[in-house]
Amino acid sequence: MIDDEVPNSTVRLLVFEAIRSYPSDALLLMLDDEDTIVRMAVARELQVRGEKKAFDHALLRCDDLRDFVREIAAFTLGQFGTPTYPFRSESIPKLAELAVHDPSFEVRATAVASLGHLHAEESMQVLLESANDPEADVRAMAAVSLGRLGPLPEVVETLDKLLSDPDSEVREWAQLGVELTEDDDLVAYFDRKGGLHDCVIESLVWQPMQRRVEIRIEDINANSLGLPEYVGLVPCVIEISGINDFTLDISNADDRLRVYEASVSAVAEKKVLKIAFSPSGSLEASFAVLTLSELDESGPGAQAAVGDR
Repeated sequence: MIDDEVPNSTVRLLVFEAIRSYPSDALLLMLDDEDTIVRMAVARELQVRGEKKAFDHALLRCDDLRDFVREIAAFTLGQFGTPTYPFRSESIPKLAELAVHDPSFEVRATAVASLGHLHAEESMQVLLESANDPEADVRAMAAVSLGRLGPLPEVVETLDKLLSDPDSEVREWAQLGVELTEDDDLVAYFDRKGGLHDCVIESLVWQPMQRRVEIRIEDINANSLGLPEYVGLVPCVIEISGINDFTLDISNADDRLRVYEASVSAVAEKKVLKIAFSPSGSLEASFAVLTLSELDESGPGAQAAVGDR
């Protein structure tokens, strides 16, 4: 099973730190490790490195006889080479095959989620069929993956049905899918920026009396650093106000707080910002107003400002 919890334990911290120093050939041998934490850490590191030999290895593992190996292989393909996904066209047919035919519901759910990460419009029919899967986990992943395709008539109709699903988790994911179809400015922005992956937090200030948080990020484009699409260093400030619920866990974090993934969503009519830090820690806040301002030498908002009220 995929280790989808936010990495916040000492064990995860040590594993994530150690994995970074391993050569890729050694990591490939560890992708089918029996320890969930190890293989998840390996998969995430391989996704970031985006090497062809790692892609070929993951693709081959999709046909492994062991369920957990096919599952981690499907997960790896879904975000491989982020944010450009250079092997997207080669990944989608195999993921679609797993989503429809794999006997393990965990593999099917992971393959469906990966199709969503790849915005696989060409596999929309597969996602629509997965919305009727007998397993709730698969239907839940179909809901959010369909949402990533936008407000197409078939998508909207299917999400509307899933909002009435007998399983509460499926209904929650369907609500997120609906949010994604509305192409909210912030949701779209975070998606374009690769979930702020690898962005370094310069400062994080929580003002409980004012129910406000200010997060300063060193470079909002860090996710594409070293790639042709990198447009240069752009600091930014995220200001969140009207906070109702706020949790922050950075007890095992590094001296430099780095984002693993950030997202904005609507859950039970609440707007929620979630940030998973790498290799450990998390932030979650339900809010009334969130404003993200890119900065340049002229000051806040000189390049762009994205907000949600």
